[in-house]
Amino acid sequence: MDVTEILNEMRIEASGCELVAFADLSSRMMLCVSPAGQRPQEELDVLAYLVTTRRRAFSAEFNDRRLIPLVSKGWLQKGGGTNRVLEWPYVVQKDVWEFLVANEDQFRVDNADAIPDPFNWRA
Repeated sequence: MDVTEILNEMRIEASGCELVAFADLSSRMMLCVSPAGQRPQEELDVLAYLVTTRRRAFSAEFNDRRLIPLVSKGWLQKGGGTNRVLEWPYVVQKDVWEFLVANEDQFRVDNADAIPDPFNWRA
């Protein structure tokens, strides 16, 4: 039995549980999750856009609603320090980025160059 199967069993056995996660708290990294449903399409769209445009680091609004779940999962890191609230630095976690690049055929946005930057507040 692998970790995914164990997490799935834990989630199913716990009444009302929608997500079980296996994480490394010292690095604040999710290692494996067992959600009751699939990942929201909006999260996949963000990751697909970033990998297609080769933007591991980017700027977006401080509390961009599309990024909050990805930050809370540890997939994106929000920069610290003093920055502009409309142009806050974010970076895709290294392990997540490597996975996306290795599987970019599954995370492809057609005509990404024709799409206005979804994180530019001026657009």
